[in-house]
Amino acid sequence: MKMKKESLKQVISFLFIASIISTGIFIWMFNGARDSITAVLPIMYAPGISTIITALIFKDKIGNFGCKLGKARFLAYSYLLPIVVSILGYGLVWISEFSDFTTEAVMNYKWAKMLGLRHIQSTGKKNAWPSGALQ
Repeated sequence: MKMKKESLKQVISFLFIASIISTGIFIWMFNGARDSITAVLPIMYAPGISTIITALIFKDKIGNFGCKLGKARFLAYSYLLPIVVSILGYGLVWISEFSDFTTEAVMNYKWAKMLGLRHIQSTGKKNAWPSGALQ
């Protein structure tokens, strides 16, 4: 019972610290930082920083937080499930033409510009894929 209370204290402390750090970063982002990399990186590292601070407060070894792979079946699920869900979700939207998915639209995405996908040529068809590969 004592171990359970100690664990509960650690979880509550972690959530409190993570909330404080995240709130501070969000306030900073909404007051002018916007999409800059200096604002995105801290919000990504907020859970990790909160974990380290919580471990220091409770004098817990950070090595106790290590990840173990577990059973291969669950590893396979963790890789395959997001792929299957993405194929189903995007595939159904694309095939049903519920939403326009054109190369012109893709070229305007920020991530496409960051990856240098400006060279994609459109075939002029509604649901065109790069160079008409999937038509």
